[in-house]
This record gives sequence, structure tokens and C-alpha cells, in this order.
Amino acid sequence: MMKQKEGRIVNISSRSGKTGSKLYAPYTASKFAVIGLTQVMALELGSYGINVNAICPGIVETDMLAREIVELEKLTGVSPDELRKEWLKTIALGRLEKPQDVARVVVFLCSKASSYMTGQAINVTGGREFH
Repeated sequence: MMKQKEGRIVNISSRSGKTGSKLYAPYTASKFAVIGLTQVMALELGSYGINVNAICPGIVETDMLAREIVELEKLTGVSPDELRKEWLKTIALGRLEKPQDVARVVVFLCSKASSYMTGQAINVTGGREFH
């Protein structure tokens, strides 16, 4: 990318990289680090025409979420159905995220349409996170 003076790097962080949550200390710390790395890379690589951004997904329906729900039930005693209901109350669009929601933003960040964006940590949370 440096040789060709152009490129796109898209890091995957999390809404947890912007706002901490109980029981998530190691995960949150790692996702805050991804955002910091994104900003430093944007500063260091901008002169080479390389854009570096991060995506901050929310609650995405994946195998990881299924495992997380099992662990949260063990830790909190809250049933999977109750967890989902509580999460949905916090999401403006009223549904959990799908992997395709994240993928669409990756495609945008890799396109020329985002050519003047760098160092950003973009929420893809359905309105659960606003900064």
C-alpha cells in the first residue's frame, strides 16, 4: 500500500471500545486499544494515501454471541430470553445486528466514497451507541 500510495485498512473494534460494561474488562480494554491503534495508523499512514478506520459493531447475532449468552446466564442468572429483551430496549432500531450490517460498512470504507475519512471509529449499533 505504501509503494502504490493508496490503500484502505478497516479494523474491527466494538461499541465496547467506546463505552465500558460490567463483566467485560479484558474485552473492553482490547477494543479501546484497536481504536487507539486505528488513530495512530491513520496519522502515520495518511501521507502514503492510506485510509485507516475502525468499525464498532454492537450486539451482532453470531456464534460468539451465542457463547456469550450462555456465559452471561451462568454469571448473572438472567435467562437468554430476558437478556435479549433487555438488549432490545437499548437499541433504537429495535433489533439485533446481523453480520451483513457490519459488512456493508466495511464495503463503504473500502470504496472511493470514503476517500476523505481516516482515523474514525464508526458505530454500527442500530442506535445503541451515539458517540
